[in-house]
Amino acid sequence: MANLIVPVTFKGIDKISQVVDNINKKNEKLHKTLNRVSAGAAIGATAIAGALTMSAKSAIDFQDQLADVAKTTGLEGKELENYGNSILDLAKTTRSSIDDLTKIGAIAGQLGIAPENLAEFTKQANEFSVALGTDYAGGVEEAISSVGKLNKLFKDTKTLSPAESLQRTGSVLNQLSSVGSATASNMNDFLLRMGALPDALKPSYTETAALGATLEELGLNSEVASSGLSNLLIEAGTGIDSFAQQMNIGSKAAQDLLNNNPAQFAVQFAKSFRGLNAVQIANRLDKLKIKSNEVTKVVGLLASGSELYTQRLEQSNSAMQEATSLTMEYATKNDTVAAKLKIAENN
Repeated sequence: MANLIVPVTFKGIDKISQVVDNINKKNEKLHKTLNRVSAGAAIGATAIAGALTMSAKSAIDFQDQLADVAKTTGLEGKELENYGNSILDLAKTTRSSIDDLTKIGAIAGQLGIAPENLAEFTKQANEFSVALGTDYAGGVEEAISSVGKLNKLFKDTKTLSPAESLQRTGSVLNQLSSVGSATASNMNDFLLRMGALPDALKPSYTETAALGATLEELGLNSEVASSGLSNLLIEAGTGIDSFAQQMNIGSKAAQDLLNNNPAQFAVQFAKSFRGLNAVQIANRLDKLKIKSNEVTKVVGLLASGSELYTQRLEQSNSAMQEATSLTMEYATKNDTVAAKLKIAENN
């Protein structure tokens, strides 16, 4: 890919040097004049050389980064060149650096994105990176690697293409982080942890995101929240009769609710502890053989925060369906003065 930039640049240098040499050889009478001119020209030449050195280094770096893309994606030859050109075209319109765009390409390969979907995924992943990348401590690499893994984990994302999945899941994360104190990175981690559960036990993507947002806003981080909720659902499956009694419903109804809507089961179970004093809650939990502090915290917060969860679930479902929140956030952040300067630098 460097051949697209470097040879043209240095041909330009060579033509300039040839012209100066020919003038010196053909007209000795201008020798003194050229000496005076050359002093000023040297300043310009230094500036040109500096710019050309930067261009050459950028080209070499770009070629090196495309080698990383080739390693993870299997692209080579014309396909790799075409993908490289698509990155350069995208760089003309976005605040993301060319370095970050090629990092996205390499990460896409690690995520198993097919070559024919690579350019589309890179464009969508760049939107996510600009819109929400600052929420992730590891920057663009952590952001895209983390959100990209969500695609295959939930029933409402499995059938989507990687780019569409990223657009919809990213819209949910952006929307929930904009209406409350939850962060995209914490929700993302909660989703990954819950996504590791068997399909029969885990809620949908929108329900899980809403639960993650609710519990974070109420003070639990992703590790504690996911551990508590996971253990609650597992323990409910092994003691459904006792859980049904606590919820004041039949065992069959409790079993159906757990099987068909684990999130609603957890919320309804938590609400069954409302109005009880501390001793009563402790006794009920002991009777249910719930010893985990994480489960106790999740139950307590969902009991008091069930209305917040209902609100966040509505927002989550809406964002997933409309799939516009991420693009709107990207457009806002890509239109600032700082963004315009970075776009100019890319060009």
